[in-house]
Amino acid sequence: TQELIDGALAIFCMTETHRAMIQVQFDPMPEHVYLWREFLPDDEEKEIGDPFGGPLKLYEACRDEMVEAIPSLLAFVRKLTASKK
Repeated sequence: TQELIDGALAIFCMTETHRAMIQVQFDPMPEHVYLWREFLPDDEEKEIGDPFGGPLKLYEACRDEMVEAIPSLLAFVRKLTASKK
């Protein structure tokens, strides 16, 4: 909902398509929409593949991509919350 978007400190998506869908659905367009893996080093893949309907191995790979990104994502959220104080 617009209320949730307006109140969110940050919104995290798995793919650029997800980000684009959020940005076009809301007015004003939210500027605080990021990819889950956006904060990893530049040579890392930023999007997380959608495992929907795939075999268990795809879901496990998706989980692993998310787990790998957690430290960099948390570091970003810590900076973001510190700047809001």
